[in-house]
Amino acid sequence: MASKWIVKELKDLQKVKENPGPISGGLAPIYDAAGKIPDRGIV
Repeated sequence: MASKWIVKELKDLQKVKENPGPISGGLAPIYDAAGKIPDRGIV
């Protein structure tokens, strides 16, 4: 279900915004790493 996935991702995002620093679960670390790739064509 896409809606459940979106809700989970938004909760992960809220967790990151409230607690900047290392995150050990969810997809937040992947989004963080992807955001640091200088060539956006790779992603």
